[in-house]
Amino acid sequence: MEGMRIIGYASVGFNYADFLNLIIMAGLAGILGTWIGKHTEHMISESLFRIVFKWMITIVAVRLMYKGVITL
Repeated sequence: MEGMRIIGYASVGFNYADFLNLIIMAGLAGILGTWIGKHTEHMISESLFRIVFKWMITIVAVRLMYKGVITL
């Protein structure tokens, strides 16, 4: 699926080379985050994780709404 997406974006002129550093860093961050998560998941309860996750999503959503209103 990702291969098809890459071909699709490249066919309309998107240049991945301009974002290669960002793509590599995001990939490494994903791998590192997965490794850390697998080794620390036992340290936090499911209910606490859900509460913290919901708050993080809420904060991001409020920030996005704020940025959207400011740019109007």
